[in-house]
Parts: sequence; C-alpha cells; structure tokens
Amino acid sequence: MKTLVLSTLIALATAGISNAYQFNQLDYPVTSKATSTETDKKKEAFQAELDFHQWKMEVLWNQYDLSVAAIHNKRGGRADLERDKAFFMGIYQENINKSIYMERNKSDMDKVERSYDKQLAKNEEVDKQKITRLQALLKKELLLEEKRFEKVKLLNRAIINGEISLKLESLEQYFAQSMQGLKP
Repeated sequence: MKTLVLSTLIALATAGISNAYQFNQLDYPVTSKATSTETDKKKEAFQAELDFHQWKMEVLWNQYDLSVAAIHNKRGGRADLERDKAFFMGIYQENINKSIYMERNKSDMDKVERSYDKQLAKNEEVDKQKITRLQALLKKELLLEEKRFEKVKLLNRAIINGEISLKLESLEQYFAQSMQGLKP
C-alpha cells in the first residue's frame, strides 16, 4: 500500500513539473506588462511620498499650534494672573464699599494693580521668547522638509504626469504658504 501511494505521488509530481515547463514556454507579452506595472508602482510610490510630505507638514503645524496653546494656557499664565488680580481687587473693593480702611484699601489696590501689571508684562515677554524659539524650530523643520520634497521631486521627474503635477503644484503652494505663515 505504501508503495502504491508513493509511486502515485511521484507520478503526480512529475506530471506537474512537465505541465509547468510547458506553461512557461508559451509566448506572453510579459515585458510590456511588467514595465507598465513598474511605472504604475513608481507612480504610486511617488504619490505616497508626496502624501507623506504633506502629512508631515500638517503634523509640524499641529505640533506648533499645540505648543503655542500650551504656552498660553500654562499654569501661572495670563488667565491665572488676571483671575487672581480680579479676586484681590474685588476684596479691596468690598472693603471700600463697606467703608473699612478706605484710604489704605485704595493704596493697596494701586499696589496690587502695579504688581500684577509687572507680572503680566514679564509673563508676556517670556511667552514671546518661547514662541519665537518655537517658530525658529518650525522654520528649520519646514526648510528641511522642503529640501526632502525637492529631492524626491528631482528623483521622480521622469514619471510626472498631469495628475501628479497637480499634486506637486498644490504641495509647492502649501510649502510657500507655510513659510509665509512664519513671517512676523
């Protein structure tokens, strides 16, 4: 029984090999199809790279926006200082309305006003420096990304067609608008 199964398997394998050899001998226009699929693959890869560059630009801007929002909304920032100032000014105003230490409360209100104004100005200056530093970093990354984009564009200039050229133009405009968005 084992011999019969083994000889059947050998016969099937031999028949399969001979059929596969005959199939490969047929003339198919493989070369033209292979080159067309190669160019299609290159175009798809190029479009994917363009999409990646656009996505990366959007990520850079989103990170910048989140960082600026974090600077403005940080603890001890402008909103906290203004809320504290309003609280203390309200207490002094209540005392003035109740006629308790009117002259002293007025002078204390002036001191609180000046103190908080100084803190707000100092806070604004620190925030401005941080945002300027963020803008410099963003500009550096945008320029680096633009160089990478130009390199990819040069490497794939042979396969640029109508659809891809529209995508290229929109990305170039996006790069230009991004750089203009950084100018003060």
